[in-house]
Amino acid sequence: MNRKMNVAVIGMAVVLGMSIVHAFEKPSAEYVAAMKGINTGNQQVRAHVTAKDYAALEADAAMLKPFVETAGKYWMDKKVEDAIKMSMDLGKAVTDLGIAAKAKNDDGIAAAQKGIGGSCMGCHTAHRTPRGADGTYEIK
Repeated sequence: MNRKMNVAVIGMAVVLGMSIVHAFEKPSAEYVAAMKGINTGNQQVRAHVTAKDYAALEADAAMLKPFVETAGKYWMDKKVEDAIKMSMDLGKAVTDLGIAAKAKNDDGIAAAQKGIGGSCMGCHTAHRTPRGADGTYEIK
């Protein structure tokens, strides 16, 4: 009886250990490029909001869309519900930014900017490891 229990415990430990080893993964090159594009776009948005450059904000929204779509597809393929939701929220905020910039609606721009930042921060907090020694992140 003790032997069976030991075998069961060892088996469970191996399965648990394997799941921990596979818990973090390097994101695909396409996903990394999308994240870098979103980061660059978000920085541009901040600068263009400060300058009240509405045409540039419209362009920022258009530039961000394909990157947001790539990120959303990554999470949909992985079937990670909260990340899918945050990606959808990010997509809506980017769309709202373009609409508000076209209308020169400062309140709408501010709300969209807040939505972009909130979506990014929420997803990074939930699904990104701290930066590794090589300067990269992993997905948790």
